[in-house]
Amino acid sequence: MTTTQQNQQSTLVARTPENWKKTWRLVMKQIPATCLHSQELLDAGFAQCEYQQVSPEWESVFDDFADLKLCNKFIAAGGEGAAKSHDAALFAVARYMFDMITLVRKPKLYWIIGADYEDAFKEFNYIDEFLGTEGLDKLATRINGKGQITPEGRTVVRNGRDQCTLTTNDGVEFKTISAKDETKIAREEPDGIIGAEASRWSAEAFRRSIGRIARLENSWLFASGSFESDDGGFHARFATGQGDNLQRLKSKSIPSFANRHIYPLGEADHRIQELKSDYSYDRYQERVLGMPAPPKGQVISRLDAAVHIRSDLTYEPREPVYLWIDPGTLVYCVLFVQIINNQVRVIDEIYAPQAESDEVINEARRRLGWKYITMDGHVADHAGQQRHMGAPPHLNTWREQTGITFQTLGKGMAPTDKAEIILSFMNVDRYTAKPSIVFHPDCRGILAEMGVGISPTADQGGGRWMRDVGENGAVRGIKRENDHGCSALAYGLSIHRGSLRPDRRRLPGTKAATSYSAGFARVSDGSDVTPRVISPLDYTAFPDKEITRSDGTVIKVPGKTMRDIEARRKPRAY
Repeated sequence: MTTTQQNQQSTLVARTPENWKKTWRLVMKQIPATCLHSQELLDAGFAQCEYQQVSPEWESVFDDFADLKLCNKFIAAGGEGAAKSHDAALFAVARYMFDMITLVRKPKLYWIIGADYEDAFKEFNYIDEFLGTEGLDKLATRINGKGQITPEGRTVVRNGRDQCTLTTNDGVEFKTISAKDETKIAREEPDGIIGAEASRWSAEAFRRSIGRIARLENSWLFASGSFESDDGGFHARFATGQGDNLQRLKSKSIPSFANRHIYPLGEADHRIQELKSDYSYDRYQERVLGMPAPPKGQVISRLDAAVHIRSDLTYEPREPVYLWIDPGTLVYCVLFVQIINNQVRVIDEIYAPQAESDEVINEARRRLGWKYITMDGHVADHAGQQRHMGAPPHLNTWREQTGITFQTLGKGMAPTDKAEIILSFMNVDRYTAKPSIVFHPDCRGILAEMGVGISPTADQGGGRWMRDVGENGAVRGIKRENDHGCSALAYGLSIHRGSLRPDRRRLPGTKAATSYSAGFARVSDGSDVTPRVISPLDYTAFPDKEITRSDGTVIKVPGKTMRDIEARRKPRAY
């Protein structure tokens, strides 16, 4: 750092979360409120806030941007009339002020990207209005005793329905961009992006916007929209932002009544109550609460990102890692799974389009979980035993190159059975308050199949696992596409369900433990006969051998054959 930069640095406000909160609150207090229902607001206690420009709902959104190391991308899903344009513009002005007083390298460019130019106009006009606030240029003096911002001397160029530009006396530009012309989202490096009606962006517009802010350390993206369409993955990104992720992305629902200028009494406002009684449940969720309604036709719809996704998942060195695989033609999926205290943990995945087993095996060897791999307990689709295009069966390749063998079901599972077993694990244990299954955010393929995030194979058509819904809305079945991760998961859960607590203890006269589930009996002679599960909650039987109950006890039943036991509709509990 040069001497000049050091001197500059000494005069700057520290770029801390506390100073961001202080700055944006001062901006709000400086810009006059334009409330049409001031008395109603007073009666409702809204005046307890220090400022009337933003509601408590929006206040929490602004505060989430306090530390860009934790969050530099935000998606605000708003209901109708939730003040998305107004408050996004307030955020842009506050962030511009904060950047000016905290950065040595001063900001130069901010974008307002709309689904088209018209969608960007509202935010642009609000920014122009707010920067004209009398006394805003003295804000820096109030913070650090040094006046260094002159927003009021701005130049505005409006080109009708085309691009508009606002340039401050500091040389900072605010420029409108149309997401329809995706090439324009790749020409410059903005310090920040306001996304208007982002739910109507294309997937490419989203990718390019995120790519532009990745180039500057302190740049950010603030996108708002409503749950109207999903061409670009607005829903999926919102779902990602609800839980732990590695993208520094957060999301919040902003209800219509967050706009206290329209609904001064908040949710209790009589107009909101009228909408609640008039709208269907799904419409009220999306159009008023700003919350995604259950996706129509999505197979796995119970995954809650805040509950089921954990970025702190790590391998437990004392527990084995299992591979649950679906060697599909379109996508070859491998899940790295541990089962700890009755909880299934999907810690990593390989989600490779049109891959061969040898290259997938090479990739698996490079993963951290490989060092904890056990030699048994792995599960695969039964189709992995079949030849494909004249090549050896996938499972043969695994056995020859790694020594690993896989359990398979006798036949494939119907899509409805796959869905049923996965959904049965989505509940939270009522005693421990812990989910039965959790995922690391790196498992992008399977999470995208469940509706969270963008699939790593999105460019090749990958995405959500969906039901086949006819034009009349009738469900005709479940599609056999975009289900590779879910298939691998379903096979694993189907075979391992039971105790779901691996037990690797060695019993007298047996080989290495294979009793990682109640579905696998301890066979005293050491044979590896695959058991038949009569009831995962009762016991498993072997022909002419033993019965292992769900409590782990082994019962000798002389003369009992599998046929004898299967002949009973409800086997006795021995």
